[in-house]
Amino acid sequence: MRHRQFIIAIFLALPVAAGTLAEEGNFYLGPQLTYYDFDHNRDDLTPDARLADTFHLGLGVGYMFAPNWAAEFSYVTDLHDDSSSDIFSINGFRFWGDEWRPFVSAGVSHFSLDDLREDSTEQVQLGLGVSRMLSNNLEVRLWGQHMYDVGQDSNHDNAITLALNYHFRELKKAVAAVAAVEPAAEMKPQPESMAADEVVVETVELLVEFDTDKHFIRSVYQEQFDRIAQTLKNYPEVSFTVEGHCDWRASEEYNQKLSERRANAIKQKFIEDYGIDPARISTVGYGETRPVASNDTEQGMQRNRRAIAVFKIKKK
Repeated sequence: MRHRQFIIAIFLALPVAAGTLAEEGNFYLGPQLTYYDFDHNRDDLTPDARLADTFHLGLGVGYMFAPNWAAEFSYVTDLHDDSSSDIFSINGFRFWGDEWRPFVSAGVSHFSLDDLREDSTEQVQLGLGVSRMLSNNLEVRLWGQHMYDVGQDSNHDNAITLALNYHFRELKKAVAAVAAVEPAAEMKPQPESMAADEVVVETVELLVEFDTDKHFIRSVYQEQFDRIAQTLKNYPEVSFTVEGHCDWRASEEYNQKLSERRANAIKQKFIEDYGIDPARISTVGYGETRPVASNDTEQGMQRNRRAIAVFKIKKK
């Protein structure tokens, strides 16, 4: 079928496109295997008067707006010999947790059946599932969805999907440049807490964002810690300060202590997981006093629940 061949050709080109776009954000790409339980009101559209429940194979392309939010476009096509069905979907995802991450999804889809007769309908869909990172870049998702036909037939379909996604992540390049920066050429405003014989050589956002009222570090940030730790081992003269920050929920006193716990959690990870000398790491909490985004939105508050590292080197 020409339209199916055209769609497959487009998806074969998506890995290249996603890899390019990933330079500006966190895109992901992965195959999907879906089992559909079709509403049997569709039976009269098929030669044997029954639209067989069957497996579909497809591909999804998504974008992580933040650690807990994503949007995804997917296309799946059936693996059944007697009928041909194609489904396009756009879904939004909201995640919770750390290692095993439950999530909900909502979106719209277009279902088309090409057989003795044609059936083409739009659907709204809701889903519930769980996700886990298998490595720094590889994620597995399993979730169920219910799809409601918004057309005159009011069909109800159900699906169970297993997806394996590869995330295109890029650590900010500042860490790799720490040792290459000439202190004299990179003089920056000195924090009041810094000694007179030290200069800041780079400020690195670890991309570590925290859940509300939490200070644990999610496993999705492991690759960043690996790279920073390797740089620190290569250049033992470099020390750094970890800054912890909060959004404005809770009292100022509580947020101050929470920001300190967040900074200390990162320090302990470098010490316990990588053997970095504790004397090279200092911590400070700024509570809610240094937001980088508006605290009037959930997205803004998520950005404010963050950690920053200020790298320092002794003047020569």
